[in-house]
Amino acid sequence: MKALGKLGLLSLLLLLLLSGFFTINKEENPRAVLAGIVHDLQENEWISSVFAEDKLDVLSEKSARGEAHRQAQQTLDVWSKAVGSQNPQQMNNIMESNGQEGMARRLVMAPISDVQVKLKGAGQLIQNGAERSLNDLKTEVKYRYRDGKKDEWYKVERSFDVRQTKQGTWKITNYTQIGSPALFEMGETKTKKTENFLFLYHDKNEDDMPVIMEETEQAYEEMGKRLKLKGNPPYPVLVYPEEHLWQGGHTVATASGQYFLNAAGYKVTNQFISLNFEALQGSSQDGSVYTTVKHEIVHLYQFPQLPPYVPVWLMEGMAMYYSNDDMSYVFDGDFGQRRLREIDLSRLTASERLGENGFGVSGRKQQQEYAFSHDTVRYIVERYGEDTLQKLVASYSNTPWFAIKDDIPSEGEHATYKWKKVTKRLTDNYLKKHLGIDEHELEERVKQWIADKNTN
Repeated sequence: MKALGKLGLLSLLLLLLLSGFFTINKEENPRAVLAGIVHDLQENEWISSVFAEDKLDVLSEKSARGEAHRQAQQTLDVWSKAVGSQNPQQMNNIMESNGQEGMARRLVMAPISDVQVKLKGAGQLIQNGAERSLNDLKTEVKYRYRDGKKDEWYKVERSFDVRQTKQGTWKITNYTQIGSPALFEMGETKTKKTENFLFLYHDKNEDDMPVIMEETEQAYEEMGKRLKLKGNPPYPVLVYPEEHLWQGGHTVATASGQYFLNAAGYKVTNQFISLNFEALQGSSQDGSVYTTVKHEIVHLYQFPQLPPYVPVWLMEGMAMYYSNDDMSYVFDGDFGQRRLREIDLSRLTASERLGENGFGVSGRKQQQEYAFSHDTVRYIVERYGEDTLQKLVASYSNTPWFAIKDDIPSEGEHATYKWKKVTKRLTDNYLKKHLGIDEHELEERVKQWIADKNTN
C-alpha cells in the first residue's frame, strides 16, 4: 500500500512537471527543489484526501470531479464575498432555499468584514443526468470581526454541499457546523465597542450589556495594574445567551488564544473571551461572579508574555492569585488533607491542562489541581517575594529559541502534552535557579505550608 502511495505521488509529480505546473531553475539544486515540491504535495490536505480515495484523475482538466471541485471553490468564494460584503441578494442567489434561509440571513448580517473559505477535502461527487453535486465538502472558514484587529483571522470548520442545477448554475444546498458554532450563527448578533473590548452579543441581552461591559472594563484595568503589563486590545468578547450554545460547561467565562510557531519563535493571535450569560446571571449578584472574568482576563495579559511551554500550574496559579480566586478551602479538614496527598506537582508540569488526568466526580480532580496551583504561586510570593515570581516567569520568556529547538514538538506528535519534554526540563532548571529547590521539594514545602495553615 505504501509502495502504491509513493508510485501515485511520483506519477502526480511527473504529470505536474510535464504540464509546466512547476518549473525548475537550472541553477538551483534539483534534489532540494523536488524535495520541496514533494513536501508541499504531502502537506496539501485536499490532495491527500484524493490519494486516499485513489482518485488521481481529479487533477485532470477533463476530470468531472476535478471540474466540479473547481466550480465548488468558485461558488464558495462567491458565498464568502456575499457574507463579507453583507449582500443579502447575492446570498439568496448563492444559497438554495431548503431550510437555510435563517442561516443565510444571520450570516449576511454577521459582524464580520472578511471571509475566506478553503476546501480541506475533495467531497463526494454525485451525478444525476445534467445535475451534479459535491456533498460533504469539509472546509476551513476564516473570518475577521468588524472593528477588531485587522491582522487576525478566526477559524472554524464547516461542511457544505454544492449542487449544479439543470440551468448550469451552482448553489450551496447545505451549510453545517462542525464543532462549536460561531456566535453570529446563533441569531441576531449585535456589537458594541468599548475602550478595550469588542462585545458580540444576542439581541435578547441588550438590556444586560451596560453592566457586563462596565464590569469587564473595570476587571481589565484592575488586572493590568496588578500585573504591571500592557495588553493588545481590542479583544472580542462573545456573550453567549444560552449555556448549551457555547459548549463550555457551567462556568462563567473562558479565555482563548492561539500560538503560531515558526523557525524564529512563536506569537499569539486570536485572543478572545467567551461569557456564559446564563451562568453569569445565575451566579451571585454581589460582584464576586466577576472574579472568574478577572481570572480569564489575566490569561489575556499572559498569552503574549508567556511561551507555550510554561507549566500549566504556573499559568493557572497566577491567574487565580492575581484575580483573588482563592480555592484553599478544598484542602480543609481531614478529607481535604487526603485530597492534598493525591497531588503530584510533577504530573501537573507534564500536563497540558489541569484535571486532564481524571476529572473524578463533579470535576474533583480539576478542582484539587486548580486549588494547589493557586497555593503554590501564593507560597512562592509569600516565601520568596513577587519579584522572584516574576523572574521565574521571565526565565521562560527569555529562553532563546535555539536552546530548545531540539525539543520543539512536530505537528504530527499526538502525545497528551506535546511540550512535555521542554516544559519539564526548563521547570527543573528554573526552580533551582530562582528558588534553590527542585520540583519535588517545592511540592513538599507547599503541602506542609497548607497543612500548617489548616491546623492553626
